Amino acid sequence: MLDRISRERETVQLRPRVMDVLLCLVESRETVVSKQQLIDRVWRTEFVSENALTHAITELRTKLGDDPKHPTYIETIPRRGYRIIAELTIDGLGPATASTPPVRFELVAEDGRELPLKDGDNLIGRSPESGILLDTPKVSRRHARIVVAGDSASIEDLGSKNGTFVRGRRLEGPVRLQHADEIQIGVNVARFRFRVIDDRTRTEHLDDC
Repeated sequence: MLDRISRERETVQLRPRVMDVLLCLVESRETVVSKQQLIDRVWRTEFVSENALTHAITELRTKLGDDPKHPTYIETIPRRGYRIIAELTIDGLGPATASTPPVRFELVAEDGRELPLKDGDNLIGRSPESGILLDTPKVSRRHARIVVAGDSASIEDLGSKNGTFVRGRRLEGPVRLQHADEIQIGVNVARFRFRVIDDRTRTEHLDDC
């Protein structure tokens, strides 16, 4: 996915999270998508408030040049949600999605939700750009990050005030994650279980223990 849309000969670049919101709306074209559905499908965690979604919709409308009072792209349905009301061209949609690499690692939240980790950086924090968004003042904007590189994943704290803990110990530097590791963000703010979901990678991690 190239995270770009084309509008009247102009190519517009979107942040990945904003593109995810747009894709959810496009997939349900002309159907109202509730705010909770968007939050569940895009952020996949209970720690996100509607403010994160509102911020993404506002940014998307700005990129599209859409007027919320007289929309031509995204319509707000009061007390229900949003829907796409125009045809959109999304660069990279189709063949590019078929080549997306398989997810090898994920975090499992305390409520059982599964949060896939993409290749590269997976930011955890209060910033709207966070892949794992924790909308609470007890978490720093850029609290921690998990880096997926090849068949390994490591986590590091990004200078947060309340710390990041793995296996009960506060991080002082990057740590390679092992299957079933418990990750704690801040002081009892959020807990996740790191899971290896690729059998070959799981075997390699267990051999390192």
